[in-house]
Amino acid sequence: MFEVRNYRRPLFYFLVSLFIIWLIFLPEVSLTAKDGFFIILFVMAVHYFIEKGCLANKVSNQMDKHNDFMKVLLNNCPDLIYRKDATLNYLGCNDTMLNMLDIDDSDMLYGKSDYHFFSRETAKRIRTYEKIVMHTGKIVSYKIEKKCKNGEIKIYDVFVAPIKENNL
Repeated sequence: MFEVRNYRRPLFYFLVSLFIIWLIFLPEVSLTAKDGFFIILFVMAVHYFIEKGCLANKVSNQMDKHNDFMKVLLNNCPDLIYRKDATLNYLGCNDTMLNMLDIDDSDMLYGKSDYHFFSRETAKRIRTYEKIVMHTGKIVSYKIEKKCKNGEIKIYDVFVAPIKENNL
């Protein structure tokens, strides 16, 4: 793609060259104000699409950098961070939560509910609080217990906050 600053001059020379070639090879065709208007409109359309393409590439690059930064930040955070869909099934989580749930890959988490990873009582409690968050949009705090693979029971402070996407 063209660099934003470097395309204008070559584009201008190209269009002027086309205009001169038109005048040389088609001298019997005279240009009217309407023809000039269409030439200007064409130049503006080309400019628009080139600028739009450059802007789209810049935004895409920035989003990629932002997403990479967020992944590094979340995976190095000592807190348990997860994301669920509207049916309260897991969409993903950070590495700390994967360790707590004793699973190796986030693909093993995707689409599953709390009943796959917690006792029935704990899963029911989690879902009750998450439904409150979904319906009210407010942050909720509570505690849960999780039995580790070594038999130890850990107590976790949970803070659930809604993430709104597209104002939904």
